[in-house]
Amino acid sequence: VDPQAMHLSEKVELFVASGDLTYTNTFCVLYMKRGPQKEFENIGQTEAIGGNQNPTRWTKRFYLDYFFEEEQILKFDVYTEQNYGKKTGQLKDHKLVGTATCALGEILSEAGSVVQRKLMVKGYPIKNRKTKRMAHVIAFAAKCQSVEETRNISLAFAANKLIQADKTTLSDPYFLITRNNTVVYGDRTQHIKNTIFPKWPTFQIDTQHLCNNDANADLTIEIWDWDKDDKSGDDFLGSVTLTLNDLKQRPQGITITNDRKKNKKRGFGTFDVRTYKSASTFMDYLQGGVDMSLMVAIDFTASNKHPSDASSLHCIQDPQSGQPRISAYQHGVRVIGNIVSIYDADQMYPVWAFGLNVPSKGANALHAFNLNFDESNAEVHGIHG
Repeated sequence: VDPQAMHLSEKVELFVASGDLTYTNTFCVLYMKRGPQKEFENIGQTEAIGGNQNPTRWTKRFYLDYFFEEEQILKFDVYTEQNYGKKTGQLKDHKLVGTATCALGEILSEAGSVVQRKLMVKGYPIKNRKTKRMAHVIAFAAKCQSVEETRNISLAFAANKLIQADKTTLSDPYFLITRNNTVVYGDRTQHIKNTIFPKWPTFQIDTQHLCNNDANADLTIEIWDWDKDDKSGDDFLGSVTLTLNDLKQRPQGITITNDRKKNKKRGFGTFDVRTYKSASTFMDYLQGGVDMSLMVAIDFTASNKHPSDASSLHCIQDPQSGQPRISAYQHGVRVIGNIVSIYDADQMYPVWAFGLNVPSKGANALHAFNLNFDESNAEVHGIHG
């Protein structure tokens, strides 16, 4: 049996959300215990999200190695931020809202790879005082796809003629990008005040984080109206659903829809992708016709010792046998040059030197000169030139 086949492991990404919390400014700390381990290991924590959002969907995701043959227990501790805790930076100085646990394998084996677990305090579930429903965490996991294809991209969005959510002022819109109903980018603090024509600033995100490198995965851009009053919650203004392939086309005037409003036929505005830029890879440059050239400068100062010394970087003859040998400088230039030379069209390389006494050039050491002693052209042909 192939040993690799017996060790079933996958890289997965984990999203966390919570619902029916009484508290605001909450964050989640993730722990994991593998197999016979007695103690949970701290994997990391999400950002804190303010406002009365239900569910609270954190943008932080966790990347985990899933092992089929091991029991991997996850523990989710949800806290509400305390000012003293922010000062000390100590987790114990924040207020613990509740704890939930489940196995990583449970999440992956559930339909849609989503599980919901009640938040517990001292063994008892906690209830939202307003909704009367049980507070809970939601965990969603997905296999990481084609990590080597990850690109960094820049995006910028705008919207036009959004609905006016407030009676006395215009909306204060912000957006959230969601995938599988989990937030992958966005923050209510990034709202733009008093406008129905927002133009949000450019932001950067990698495609692994955005869409798990699936160019056809649905991405929903939700638009919300920020509300200063945490008790009332933010107002949903509408959404559009696009894919990474759609974003690349920088579409304009996409109709915003809002299924949460009773009058669904009214206009909710339009959405524009103002900017889409993808960071180029080395392969992109090569396919675009990039030409590379190696430039060499060689140190002939006394620190590299006399060429007759076996330890000199310039030694080209074995002091004992008298046989010729390749110096350390020659070896370095050839190793690097052989790699770079395949990307150079004319195979011409400038070579300079410094710190060398040349009797025909005077008594003093030359501090910068063309090593071929051609004052008009420092280039030589080929790596062995």
